Amino acid sequence: MNALKAKIKEEPFDDLLIHGIRESNKTVSKKKSDDSGETELLTDKDDYETFLEGSGKKYKKNEADGEKTDDKETINPPHDGSAVGDQKNRKRVRFVLRIIGILIVAVSVISLIFFAYIIISVFRTSGRCGNDARWKVENETLTITGEGNMENYGALENRAPWSYGNAGIIKRVIIEPGITNISEYAFYNIKNLEEVTIPVGITEIGEGAFGSCVSLKELNLPLEVKKIGSGAFLFSGITDIYYNGSSQEWEEIQKESAEDFYMIIVHYSDEENGSDDEKVAMDLDTAVTSDSASDAMSIAWKYYSGDGVDQDYSEAMKWFIKAAEKGDPSAYREIGNMYFRAYGVEQDYDKAIEWFQKAADLGNSSAENDIGYMYNHGYGVEQDYEKAVEYYTRSAEQGNAAGQYNLSCMYLHGNGVEQDYDKALLWSLKSAEQGDTNAQVQIGNMYYKGESVEKDYNKALEWYLKAAATDDDPVLEYNI
Repeated sequence: MNALKAKIKEEPFDDLLIHGIRESNKTVSKKKSDDSGETELLTDKDDYETFLEGSGKKYKKNEADGEKTDDKETINPPHDGSAVGDQKNRKRVRFVLRIIGILIVAVSVISLIFFAYIIISVFRTSGRCGNDARWKVENETLTITGEGNMENYGALENRAPWSYGNAGIIKRVIIEPGITNISEYAFYNIKNLEEVTIPVGITEIGEGAFGSCVSLKELNLPLEVKKIGSGAFLFSGITDIYYNGSSQEWEEIQKESAEDFYMIIVHYSDEENGSDDEKVAMDLDTAVTSDSASDAMSIAWKYYSGDGVDQDYSEAMKWFIKAAEKGDPSAYREIGNMYFRAYGVEQDYDKAIEWFQKAADLGNSSAENDIGYMYNHGYGVEQDYEKAVEYYTRSAEQGNAAGQYNLSCMYLHGNGVEQDYDKALLWSLKSAEQGDTNAQVQIGNMYYKGESVEKDYNKALEWYLKAAATDDDPVLEYNI
């Protein structure tokens, strides 16, 4: 204690407090001797000295002063609490900033990995497409090699790896023996695809596999194909399928498949479906000498579909014209269809709508639907949704399933009319009752989304299953 007193005398009181904890000019307080619990400030050295003597405690000097301290309890002069709070706040801020920094780095790394993946995907020309299957693009040709099944893909998400940077250059697809399926959406929307080689051993063609392949006109299918998925050829340019099996075997495929083969002509390998020259000759003789438009239409359809004769669109066109000359409205419509699709003639939208209009003026509901489609999409005419609705309505009111479905789509999307889910559902139901699979799917979608009806997943599934189970679809001429 004497040493501390000496120290107090030797040094200014404010400087002495530096040995406590902080800077000079700080005050020290002690409790009052009474029972009030209040404190009083020690403002000079005498008060502080008296306080030390009364407490019986030793002031512990800094070891740098070179003096010894005893082992008795030491006193720590009080300090300013705001400094401790500031220090804690600074620690919290540093912690938050550190976390933010880590998050920024993590997001940056993930973004770099994502963009790297996109870039690699765009410029990739080979890779895996199944457990034991590989693909390679070279000289405008996509080659699939290996064994087993190809991996399934999607139309928008999880697209086939060759569809990113190579879709615009692929003109041929060669699937080598060993591959056992064509997966879902495998070649979807490859618009320049013109030729596909499908080997023996392919047993299934997946949903949407050749969807929107507008340049692909024909396919050769091996006998081993047993199932074709929904929309496998939807919006493609395929008009002919050459099946290496009998018509009975093809019927079995249709029973197991959800695909719509409307406007696709299937050719079989069995002899019983081959040419029957004598029968066709007799039909031709009858048609030539007959004044019946129906006889001319019969021959036209034979050439159109290849029924008993080699398929010949040009010859079919001649007989459609003969039937039209005899006043058959359906012949007018078919001539318009030939010009629209460029079957046996050069594509000419002006002539197509001219012949469609002739048929529509005579009340042909299919032609009315065709004209509505041309106005809806602007083929040969300026796009006009209101005109499209007008002709779709005329067709739908006559009970045409395709017209009813297309009209329902106009109400569903509000094109040319005020959006009306109730009317969309009404016309979809009318079309679906006739077996239109597109309408059945649309009703399923409306129940799934809760449009015009209460959301009901069970009913949605029910309609999807109806569409999948439909064997004999109605005329699905042009779908929106």
